[in-house]
Amino acid sequence: MYFPSHVAAGLVIGKLTGDYTTAVIASVFPDTDHLYAFFKHGYFKNWKKFIDTVVRKEDPFDDQRNYFHNIFIAMGFWIIVMLINFQVGLVFSIAYFVHLVFDSLDGAEYYPLYPNKKINLKGPIGYFSKYDMAVSIFLIIVFVALTLI
Repeated sequence: MYFPSHVAAGLVIGKLTGDYTTAVIASVFPDTDHLYAFFKHGYFKNWKKFIDTVVRKEDPFDDQRNYFHNIFIAMGFWIIVMLINFQVGLVFSIAYFVHLVFDSLDGAEYYPLYPNKKINLKGPIGYFSKYDMAVSIFLIIVFVALTLI
């Protein structure tokens, strides 16, 4: 899923849990490993190339979703945050998990055991497609509805 879908999911989780900050941060945090891939492949030196890659449906490097998208690394984060503060850790874990589920639903490469690439989850929703945008719009409508209730 693209960035707005993750933010919208974080807002819904934040509304349901009462902790917007943790929910939104955890909803987008795993995507920081995209930045590592862009840096590693020199894409910050050419902004046109960078923007073209961000909106591309395929991952030209096959490693944009790397360590922070690994389910075991995620569980490690969940445990650490829960040990520090259980309530914050619970919200963090839920939002992080929803991020991983959303990424497994889109059609881009997702290896949940990265760097092991034996399992590749590619879902039916095209990245940056009208369906991906529909998910974002739906989540925003849910958030607004929850806010009005």
